[in-house]
Amino acid sequence: MKIDRLTHWCMVATSRIRYGPDRERVYGELRLHTQDRMDSFVAKGFSEEEAKNLTLEAMGDPQELALQLGQIHSPFWGFFLRACRIATVILLLLCTLVSILAYGKLDFYDPPQQVFDPTYYAGKGTLLLISQPDESFSVRDSRFTVTDIVMYHREIDDSTCLHFRMEQRTQLPWHQQEPYFMFKPNVSLQLEIRDSLGNTYIDDFHFIQTGIFTATMDYLIQDFPQEAQWIEIAYRRDGNQAWVRIDLTGGVSA
Repeated sequence: MKIDRLTHWCMVATSRIRYGPDRERVYGELRLHTQDRMDSFVAKGFSEEEAKNLTLEAMGDPQELALQLGQIHSPFWGFFLRACRIATVILLLLCTLVSILAYGKLDFYDPPQQVFDPTYYAGKGTLLLISQPDESFSVRDSRFTVTDIVMYHREIDDSTCLHFRMEQRTQLPWHQQEPYFMFKPNVSLQLEIRDSLGNTYIDDFHFIQTGIFTATMDYLIQDFPQEAQWIEIAYRRDGNQAWVRIDLTGGVSA
């Protein structure tokens, strides 16, 4: 197929640009510029063939321009960026594969479960409550679920402790989600905790572990009254209000 002379001139002029995306962009700019130049000659009354000749004459030697463009458009950064993108994709795939093989799920953390195991308290104290309430509430773009709760009497200091775990998951569409290793616990640190007796608490121990798509938070409340019938976990700030109430009368149900 015969190539138009202006097209051929642009192809030669960009032949020394080694990085493909840069070459295509510059080729498009040159092709548009040569066409505009040719159209201006046609508007002055020249024939199409005469306009092409005048345009090519005005544009100069394409080989000389090719040498200049090849020096200006270094391929290093273009290839470096492409290599980084490929490496990132490969790394994510490898991490996902390792996570699935190691844990059977898409997370890189494994929160300790021994505190929610009844046998953990043998010789340490008296287990008063252990359950998996699975109660949830939503705040902003996240859903919080109380997955485990345990209450026990500690012999070493004759105190009662309440320990519960919450899991956070995003409710955003998948294409708007961000990995949870960039998770910032601004919401979880603003929770209000109170019991049926009217006592309010600031969590004495706050521990966060983050995976790719989830995060867990462990709360430990010391000197908790055994008489409390329930505990309420609430968020009431910035015009948002959400809460969940967990029953504490079930005993050792797990």
